[in-house]
Amino acid sequence: MDESQRRHVLRTGGTLLAGGLTVGLGGCLQSDGTDTPTDDGDDGGGGGAVPAFADWLPAPAAMGTDHYEFTAADPAEIFEHESAVEGSAFGGLTGATRQLEGITLSALSGLYLIGGGIVLTGDIDAEAFRSFLRANGYTEGRTYNGFSFYTGGPGGTAAVSSSTAVRTGSLDDAAENVEAIIDAQRRAADRYVDTNADCGTLLSQLGSGAVVGGRTHDEAPFLDGVVADGFRWRLDGSSASFRGALVFESQSVVDTAAVETFVSEQTLFDPLSSPSVNAVGRTAVVDGTADTGSVQMLGPQYGSSGGERDRPPQVSFSWDYERRGDGVGITTVSHDGGDSVRASELVFRGDGFVGAGSIPETVAGELDVTESGEQWPAAFASGNVGSDAAVVAGDQARLGVASDAKISLVWGSADSDVSATLSAYGGPDG
Repeated sequence: MDESQRRHVLRTGGTLLAGGLTVGLGGCLQSDGTDTPTDDGDDGGGGGAVPAFADWLPAPAAMGTDHYEFTAADPAEIFEHESAVEGSAFGGLTGATRQLEGITLSALSGLYLIGGGIVLTGDIDAEAFRSFLRANGYTEGRTYNGFSFYTGGPGGTAAVSSSTAVRTGSLDDAAENVEAIIDAQRRAADRYVDTNADCGTLLSQLGSGAVVGGRTHDEAPFLDGVVADGFRWRLDGSSASFRGALVFESQSVVDTAAVETFVSEQTLFDPLSSPSVNAVGRTAVVDGTADTGSVQMLGPQYGSSGGERDRPPQVSFSWDYERRGDGVGITTVSHDGGDSVRASELVFRGDGFVGAGSIPETVAGELDVTESGEQWPAAFASGNVGSDAAVVAGDQARLGVASDAKISLVWGSADSDVSATLSAYGGPDG
């Protein structure tokens, strides 16, 4: 790939996957008879089957943490209702693999966001994707249980087999996290549901769907006694059915009244028509339906301080570089799928920003960001969160950059001091 062409590297953000549109793969998310039974072991609410994608979720300790977020999407179900999801948060997922050579989202059997990694599996052209990685600065290295590892590119560590691609960020433990994901799927290491009964209870209540996500907690800060929470969406044309599950530490502390208040206060539930709350064992289950096109948030955004916006958004961004001269060019960053994010909460930071005057054949109007510390321009945020302009799937911003630039897209909650790097970019000469 010539460097004058646009580069595109799939990014994940937030703490899930994303961070991280998060967003493991190893099979369809619909039950296929291979779902795994789970035993809650105390006072009910478990004992059902967890979805097959649980095989891709490593024990948190293998990811260097006590808990992490995960999201699993079934591209086939989403594409089956492609016209209905247009303009919704589901529609954002359909662009998640745009310009990734060898990978077409509609041909995938799964798209999983696991901790800081993303897994794509199904009918992929592995050789084309390997060529794509090499063209974008990755170097092929060792092999591990059928996967070839690639490092050194702007998207962190990648691993590719004949039917699966795994990517994690550029953290020091990125390769170890990829190995943990592969080992979990092979049953060569403990999975999340093997070491955390709360995760098993959560997944047995959620089941499978077009999009499923969740996490566990020591104790959730947004509601007393909650130790795991998650969501599931199923699609039926213009109608989308939602299930939320909040797992309490015991059946005796399940507080459906508090959950009803919580539902009434969170914008995630606004599209639902007359949502219901019921106790099932030690889980409070929220069920409701919504117009598919009205869904702008797939999962909750609550976290450390208890506010809805205190958890980093689950979103994927991509960066495309166009060389315009000796060591300078324009990088276009695109929202490829996941949560809508207030433009005022997104800030570009780093080194290597340049103005239009330093880039040949470039005028000021072509650039939206030229200095570290600038926010995502509200003029290029086509959605809304409440009354605020929000960046949604398809929105783009153009940055003037040196070819060795190192830039981060940082999210900061307007309601607290919580912040997170959602995506990072390294220029081709960096």
